[in-house]
Amino acid sequence: MGESADELKQQVDEARGRLAQDLNSLEYHVKSQVRNTFDWRVQFQQHTWQIMAAAFGAGLLFGLITAHPKPETNY
Repeated sequence: MGESADELKQQVDEARGRLAQDLNSLEYHVKSQVRNTFDWRVQFQQHTWQIMAAAFGAGLLFGLITAHPKPETNY
């Protein structure tokens, strides 16, 4: 325990600096991940076929709901 107060202060300051760098790095990665999660371009690139199938299904459902029935013809 022959460390002086100045050495301990220096170690604490170095640890603080490393912690700040780690937190900044973590913040950057989390922001990047959140940005990619909510960016429709990234999602479309990653899930193209699922999005296309959902759009087709929604269009088909909308068409069926809004289609007018054909009038009955009695011959």
